[in-house]
Amino acid sequence: MINKEKQLDGLKSLIKGLESVVVAFSGGVDSALLAKVCSDVLGEKAIAVTAVSETYPEFELNEAKKVAKEIGIGHKILRTNELSVENFAKNPANRCYFCKTELFSKLKDVAKEVDFKNIADGSNLDDTGDFRPGLRAAMELGSRGPLREAGLTKKDVREMSKFLGLSTWNKPAFACLSSRIPYGQKITVDKLDMIIKSEDFLREAGFKSFRVRHHGTIARIEVPLIDIERVMDSDVRSGVVKKLKSIGFTYVTVDLEGLRSGSMNEVLADEEKGYGNTGLLIDDQVPDERGKKSSVVKKHDDFSIFTVFTDGASRGNPGKAGIGVAIYGQNDVAGSSAVLVEELSEYIGVVTNNVAEYKALIKALETVVKKGPVQVVFKLDSELLVKQINGAYKVRNKNLLPLYNEVMSFLRQIDRWEVIHVPRCENSVADALANKGIDSFSD
Repeated sequence: MINKEKQLDGLKSLIKGLESVVVAFSGGVDSALLAKVCSDVLGEKAIAVTAVSETYPEFELNEAKKVAKEIGIGHKILRTNELSVENFAKNPANRCYFCKTELFSKLKDVAKEVDFKNIADGSNLDDTGDFRPGLRAAMELGSRGPLREAGLTKKDVREMSKFLGLSTWNKPAFACLSSRIPYGQKITVDKLDMIIKSEDFLREAGFKSFRVRHHGTIARIEVPLIDIERVMDSDVRSGVVKKLKSIGFTYVTVDLEGLRSGSMNEVLADEEKGYGNTGLLIDDQVPDERGKKSSVVKKHDDFSIFTVFTDGASRGNPGKAGIGVAIYGQNDVAGSSAVLVEELSEYIGVVTNNVAEYKALIKALETVVKKGPVQVVFKLDSELLVKQINGAYKVRNKNLLPLYNEVMSFLRQIDRWEVIHVPRCENSVADALANKGIDSFSD
């Protein structure tokens, strides 16, 4: 309970800083929590906007309306037409990028109409470890992700939703209907209609979680492993086969691997997914017992991989300054979720912004090195600092040189490291902690 209250306080603090916001609202567990907290914190300065198109079924729209009413937030329905976007309809691997580009462009228009300062989406921390080209589009168009910025995982989102009494806390995940069609096969209204009718039938039959993947003449049904025996019951099976064939499928199959998010992504190579710059570093490739290459990650204590956000703030430059550090850990590259390990906030006296940025990074290094990491990615919004650490700029300021040398001394103690620049909006947690450090000082 205490942990949830602490997480909720952090989320509220982030949202309060938005001042006014248009929330991309699907009615799912993530966007419902975001809309709820935005409504609680900002009142009429928060509205939820649901985009309706051929890829968004009517039952989901009805659910979104119901949830928005439950929350008490203002709700606007927006019509989008992804199928008119050629790059989306062709269904490339980065299809979602084009869909979300249209969506968030229109959300920015809505924000401008109502004179609100921000747009926000329900992405959480787990989304950063998956293939999510739509998330990149959202970030490029300036959408904030308060759940992600607060370090909330999907599990955290569900637990906090339950804590707040939201009916969506245990709602099954629902993905855009276009995700049912293999990459490279054109998305059409007819295909989407077949999928909607098939999934409506399974819903009416009492199944809670499922997908009907459209492979031309073949319908591939995914249900949780626990439900496979039920769907194969002779009466249920014959009913499903009869119905889906009447909808237009020639063959009806059940996937024995069960329901899994993003199963269509399994055919993509890593370079198609765009994993080359995720910020996670993969250890040397070595043969496993079957003679194939596999990624090996040595483990130290609880975590072997860390992603660290740092920021320094100075009010006056030079002026009263603080540092903020947020450390996330995970066990392997392949699929474990990142977990918030530690947050640090401290007042450091009267210094410049650049000194504060360096001191924040040094504080992070002091903390992380003790954990014996194999791989660390440091994310900073100071382009100067990043370029100096990576050797693109020389350190000419005599006040910064000792700090630079200290940073490099710490980095030599880490097997694999990377220091990268991120937009300020992605570093809001560390920024808030740095300002908290300044606020902690009393004359």
